[in-house]
Amino acid sequence: MDGDERFGALNPDGRSRPGRFSAKKHWGQHFLRDAGVVDAIVAAIDPGPGMCVLEIGPGSGALTGPLVASGARVAAIEIDPELVRLLRALYPPPALLVWEGDAARTDWGAVVHEACGENPFTMVGNLPYYLTGPLLARLWEHDYAWERAVVMCQSEVAVRLAAEVGSAPAGAPTVLLQNLATVRVLLQVPPTAFDPPPEVQSTVIEIARRAHPVVAVGTALRTLVRAGFGQRRKMLARALAATGLSPEWWKERLQDLSIDSRIRAERLSLDQWRDLATLFSREDPHAERQKLV
Repeated sequence: MDGDERFGALNPDGRSRPGRFSAKKHWGQHFLRDAGVVDAIVAAIDPGPGMCVLEIGPGSGALTGPLVASGARVAAIEIDPELVRLLRALYPPPALLVWEGDAARTDWGAVVHEACGENPFTMVGNLPYYLTGPLLARLWEHDYAWERAVVMCQSEVAVRLAAEVGSAPAGAPTVLLQNLATVRVLLQVPPTAFDPPPEVQSTVIEIARRAHPVVAVGTALRTLVRAGFGQRRKMLARALAATGLSPEWWKERLQDLSIDSRIRAERLSLDQWRDLATLFSREDPHAERQKLV
């Protein structure tokens, strides 16, 4: 095959016509091929001039083309060197900044700064299923200037992330993400929309950052959530003892907060996590008082 065949071409609307690439299983590649799904995702992102977009795992450019064509400033992080060459050939700078590397290890702030300066960004992407957790964790573990995310992930994960905190599907990522943002389901995507088709259903979700976090003491919250969900079968007072404070201490404090010490951490509402984190940050000399903004 010659270079032109490998690197594809552009349709009149700015979409890439994918070249002859074989998906690499070790990187969890499933290329989005359904034009209707692409249109729906782009409409949800609503890109335009002046907008800064960080695309995680652009692949062969199904979303990248419409994003670039909208006039948005687009930066992308791609781990596959062959696809990096494709994207750079289709969308030369300054239309697109392509950063070669692992998005789970790359400094998103540095990438966005190079493309957009100090402007806040919207994160988008068809996230590799095996990396969804580590990638989304960067939203609450780092002080990036993100304001919104529109991402595709495994449907089972989407259900947990969008669940009400305190309900059965919710987990530790639900609490930590919803402390900073609201989460809603936008679109269900069947396996047939991809090449090759994955073995699971996919869902597009929107994550919209709150003006202010529900729990201001983020370090204390992360410590408590790790303790509570790290021992999910234990009653709350005993699970929280993993923070270094005794079950008896926690039983007294939980009673002061009108929280049943016999429930499990997964039953706590976001407001209850806020009350616990505020209390814990005052008690633990090692808990940072840093506010997330």
